[in-house]
Amino acid sequence: MRKQHGFTLIEMALVLVVIGLLLGGVLKGQTMIENARTKNLIKDSNAYLAAVHTYRDQYHQLPGDDKGASIRGNAWKNTADGDGNGRIDGDTEALQFWNHLRAAGLVTGEIKDKGNEPETAFNGKAEVKSAVAGFSTSSICYSNTLGRAASAMDAEQDDGNPATGSIRALETTSSGASATPATSYSEDDRYVVCRQI
Repeated sequence: MRKQHGFTLIEMALVLVVIGLLLGGVLKGQTMIENARTKNLIKDSNAYLAAVHTYRDQYHQLPGDDKGASIRGNAWKNTADGDGNGRIDGDTEALQFWNHLRAAGLVTGEIKDKGNEPETAFNGKAEVKSAVAGFSTSSICYSNTLGRAASAMDAEQDDGNPATGSIRALETTSSGASATPATSYSEDDRYVVCRQI
């Protein structure tokens, strides 16, 4: 009979230590990626709000609602005018919001007829919405935002409460559609986070 050899306790312990180190490294890497995405979301939110204020200072109208945008020159030739009522109303003005900011050189990207909303760090969209999340005015909403990131954004830029302040959150359904206003953040859930313009 041949003698069979198995792993010794020391060898088994070493294998478990190596597996533990690998898992720890993967988890740490995922945390670092998520933190970077959160920082990008916050940075983009600040940049978009600054772009809106700059546009308003330069043209004395809101992007998307600007009634004289299409006659400003070559960079503006593929934009459409808003109605100039001081609000960003409906899908057409929400679409033109990004086109006006792009034509003014305040955000990057190509001017398009459809699908021109910037993507977020969490594979969602930055969309302009009117009278949502309890706001009476327009806001920029970031879809598919992880709860930890939504909470961090709200805490850093507002009051940390998803139901009050200039940043509010909507809970999402399993299909990703926005539903009811959130009353608290759950770390692993997804939200539509809206920042008032």
